[in-house]
This record gives sequence, C-alpha cells and structure tokens, in this order.
Amino acid sequence: MGFGDLHPVIMPVRSMLILPGAVVLLLAASVPSHGIELEAGTWKEVETGTEDGKPVQPSFNTTCITPDEAQDPAQGLSPTKNLTGMRGQCKTLENKKSDTSLSMHVQCGDPAKVLRDFNVDYVFNNARSYSGTVRSAVTVSGKSSTSDKKVEGRWMSSICRRNRADSPRG
Repeated sequence: MGFGDLHPVIMPVRSMLILPGAVVLLLAASVPSHGIELEAGTWKEVETGTEDGKPVQPSFNTTCITPDEAQDPAQGLSPTKNLTGMRGQCKTLENKKSDTSLSMHVQCGDPAKVLRDFNVDYVFNNARSYSGTVRSAVTVSGKSSTSDKKVEGRWMSSICRRNRADSPRG
C-alpha cells in the first residue's frame, strides 16, 4: 500500500483536525473583548487631597459619560475632557489599560507658556464605581503649582446632565 492508497483516508482525518481549530478561531474573533466598560450617564465625583502640599476642601463634580466614552473610559475620564481651551494642544504620553484599571500620562499646552501635566490612575470596582488618583502640575512662566487628589466616582443616572463642577479638577 503506497501513499496514494492512504490519501483518501488521510484527507478526511486532516479536515476533522483543522475544522474545529478554525471554528474556535472564528468564535474567538467574534466575541467582543471584555475590558473596562462603564455605565453611560451622569456620574458624581468626589475629590480630596492637596494643592501645593496643603490640604484643600473636597470638591464635588458631576459629569456626563456618553455611551462611546463608557466603552472607552480613557476617553471619558481623560483629564483633557474638560480642557476646552487647550483642545489640540494635548499629548497622551502613556495610556495603559487592564480589565480593572486605567493609567494615563497626559501633557497639554506649550512649555514656554503654560504646561499642564497629568498622571491619572483609576481602579474600576464595577461598571458604576471607580476610584483613583489624579496628580497634576501646572507650570506658568517657569513657576509650578501641583495637586495630588484622590477621586471617587459613582454612577448616578442614565440621563446625562450638563457637566458641572464645584471646583476644577487638578
């Protein structure tokens, strides 16, 4: 019996081995990746911490997280989100995501004039709760001011209300 005699037997066996592997690959490609995803809507943030090393009063902010931002929290929680006057002047230097956390390093502005530097670290407890830190420095004409804040974010409602801040972030 030569190879030609075995060929009809080998082909069905090879097909039976390849087909399940192909099905697994197709299923894996069609299943969405499950990373960080927040609930869209109105969120309340409480910030506590220091500015230039001195304790400051807690601040309370409400913000709207859109459905797109909920799917990509780096977009919804970016320190640049509310810096409308600096649009186009920001660079994300680092953006690390895991299933339960997000870390970003962002710089905005012109070092010769005004430079804002942000380092944020968030931990996602669930789709309706996160906590973390926001460290920032603002340099104007060579003089720096720093802040180190702890942030607690809680989902409030699926209806988005206008962004409101009792005190600006960072």
